[in-house]
Amino acid sequence: MVDAALDTAKIYYPPKVATKIRKEAKGILGKGWSAIKYLVAPSDNFLKSLGPVGREIALIFYAGSQTGNLEGFLDTRSRRVNEWMNKITQELGLSDSSAPIPQDVLDALLQAEDDTIPDSKLSRKALAARNALAKMKTDYLDKSGIKVENLVKEDKDGNTISYFGRRISLTELQGDQNKQAAFAKLISKYLAMDESKAMGIVQDLVKKGEFDEAIGYELGQAGADIALGMPNNIRRQLSAIPTKEMRKIGILEPPEIYLRKYVDSMVKKVEYEKRGGHKRVNELLDQISNPTDRERARNAVKAMLGKTDGTMPNWYRKTQSVILAWNIVTLLAFAALASLPDLAGPVLRSKEFNSLKYAWLEMKNAAMNPEELRGIAKDIGVIASESIQTMYINAAELEAMTPGAKKITEGFFKYTGTEWFTNFSRIYATGMARRFLIHHANSTTSTSARYLHDMGVTQADIKATFDADGNPNFDSAAGKRVKDAMGKFVDESIVRPNAAERPVWASDPRLAFVWQLKSFFYAYGKNIIGGAIREGQTRWNNGEGIKGPATLLVLAAVTLLPLSMLGLEIREFLKNGIAWLLPGVESSDKFYATDRMPWGEYGFEIADRAGVFGPWTMAIPMYQANQYGDRFWVPPLGPTAGRVEDFFSKGMGYVIREGVPIYSAIGGIPADR
Repeated sequence: MVDAALDTAKIYYPPKVATKIRKEAKGILGKGWSAIKYLVAPSDNFLKSLGPVGREIALIFYAGSQTGNLEGFLDTRSRRVNEWMNKITQELGLSDSSAPIPQDVLDALLQAEDDTIPDSKLSRKALAARNALAKMKTDYLDKSGIKVENLVKEDKDGNTISYFGRRISLTELQGDQNKQAAFAKLISKYLAMDESKAMGIVQDLVKKGEFDEAIGYELGQAGADIALGMPNNIRRQLSAIPTKEMRKIGILEPPEIYLRKYVDSMVKKVEYEKRGGHKRVNELLDQISNPTDRERARNAVKAMLGKTDGTMPNWYRKTQSVILAWNIVTLLAFAALASLPDLAGPVLRSKEFNSLKYAWLEMKNAAMNPEELRGIAKDIGVIASESIQTMYINAAELEAMTPGAKKITEGFFKYTGTEWFTNFSRIYATGMARRFLIHHANSTTSTSARYLHDMGVTQADIKATFDADGNPNFDSAAGKRVKDAMGKFVDESIVRPNAAERPVWASDPRLAFVWQLKSFFYAYGKNIIGGAIREGQTRWNNGEGIKGPATLLVLAAVTLLPLSMLGLEIREFLKNGIAWLLPGVESSDKFYATDRMPWGEYGFEIADRAGVFGPWTMAIPMYQANQYGDRFWVPPLGPTAGRVEDFFSKGMGYVIREGVPIYSAIGGIPADR
């Protein structure tokens, strides 16, 4: 059966991909349980399964919700990036709106990156851009004790040229032989190097995807493959090439994208080095005695660092981009409604029934008077200014989609309300975080003391940070601890998937079409449901008996399930309304499928949509596949494989009818039309 399934893979994927799937799967299935965990378990879980050393490596990157562990590299990274991008937003005078970045700001960023123009000749906004990066160096990098080379230089007249930087575009360079040749000519010209040798440098950069000139490492040192940045010898060579020359041949990221990626790179560098960096991680990896496990652990580390091999032919990237965008606009029309159970996250994270009475107040506050909470949410880094958030979407870590495809999906999430709901839920969670901390700062119970200890704050910290009206001041050391605690609460309440919460292979952008739509199930199960289970275990271990875990179970039931029911009812109502509006389709009772479900089936459907099964929910379509004449092993391969199977079993007409945007939200165009 396994051989038959693997042989069939060549029907659905290009020959090279199918061959790789077969080879990897055959090897994995013959190597036991450890290999299966490597294939299906999140990177964090796999590392922890390797024993104490694996657990220590895992904790460098990811703490896990409601564990009391110190936050890891991935836990703090997104918040720190948002914090600094929000500050840069203010420096550049960008408004907090979803409007495109103004042309004068784009022009200023292009001027700021030109390393032949001294500071004295820059426009006001261009100088502000350079000063913003200088401020980040002094206020964040230097104060963190991280040594980063000072790249400020002078022109021939002694005028200061502050650093702004640039970033080579993997997308532009990888798929264009002409641009690779032009880049090699630049290297040859400015480094007085033979052109064939220069082309070797270009091809090596493309293969490794190491385009971050801002930070570097020394080749040949232990753990160089898990260090961040670009080899220092290459950085020094490329620094001789003027930025405007690279810009002319079209191999650089737009400066607004570079800006976000620069901040991301610096944050990664700081947070990684704070925890020992590549030297410490390499020392730990060397302590894993089994060579196969050691290599897999190294791959997991690379995945969490974003150091996966993302090289792919240009045709593959474009094709995959079209498929990913098509799947999104045809399958996720009701994503905001499906996310309604997310509103239960802050209640579950608050751990007590009295949080129910505050949840409605904070939701109302977030909807009707969001500015105060929005400001706090931006200060703690759980949301970014919308114009900067656009940069974030365009600068997605997985280089799987073309800019055009990203723009389509960005617009889709905006106009279907998903973007608004995501920001709303995190703003609401910020209000719940504040209530949680202030409540337990004024409690004398041992439980409150445990909660605050797990968050890394004390009652004195909280009282010193908030005034009588609940307004925070995060400037002091105590305030910074409270800020981190609030960010931790929000991130443990509203999922924000990261590389530790998915299998190692899922961080490979070439397999994005396989992993698509799976992140939520893994992250929700590991973060929200897993956190509640861990709290239940803690209460049991503390001698609370069945009452402790049962309280959390009931709290989950009275929040997750009603929200899931509400979302499903609204979804069915909207589907019927869309059918009434669209030509060729008639509204009818068929869109109210839940009205005809037996109670047992309905209860299971609601629990599934509430996310309580975590990643195990992906086994449900495998079990149900036979009912629809499908193969059981196709659903785990993603929606793209499902569409290909439909093409072979039901014909192109069926795939087209099911895949027309808007119509796809109600099951497609009827066959008789």
